[in-house]
Amino acid sequence: MLSQKNKKVNLTTATKTKLTLDESMSLQNLSALNSCIVPGSYHFTLKGQFNTANNKPLLDAALKGQVVLICQRSLEAFDYPINVELKLGFVTDDRFFKDFPEGYEPYVYENEVVDIQALIEEEILLSIPMIPKKERKDCQTQQNTSYYGVLKTSAQKDTVEDNPFAVLKTLKFDKDRKK
Repeated sequence: MLSQKNKKVNLTTATKTKLTLDESMSLQNLSALNSCIVPGSYHFTLKGQFNTANNKPLLDAALKGQVVLICQRSLEAFDYPINVELKLGFVTDDRFFKDFPEGYEPYVYENEVVDIQALIEEEILLSIPMIPKKERKDCQTQQNTSYYGVLKTSAQKDTVEDNPFAVLKTLKFDKDRKK
């Protein structure tokens, strides 16, 4: 287990010793990463193990926690659970991601060191939706709202609406009659 101060792991040593991660970490500045995250302190756990396959460094882990996001439909805060299974293959460049076991994604690192906090932050960003929205049943906005305004129900469609241009039409006909 890593201390809060030392959030970096030497990849060579970690894969040779099959280092087991059981990290609990509190992160404060997630709102700086994405404006939809409500500022605050968030607690995450990362459990997993480093290993190798075909002489390639790998990490199998699970990331769990929760963030508070701002619903883009109602602008209300809501809890969003983070529950991600990680299968990462470590490379110094994306071009070298060859011959890795199926199902693994590349994770680029530098100088034989993996920053665990940066890894957690990246995975959180990848797991939250681009446009966070509450479930429709939990959302306080009108259920028939679209991007272009309120959608009309079938009862509303049957009623005749006043045409805003009707006044112009009467003005034109009045002008033609006076001539």
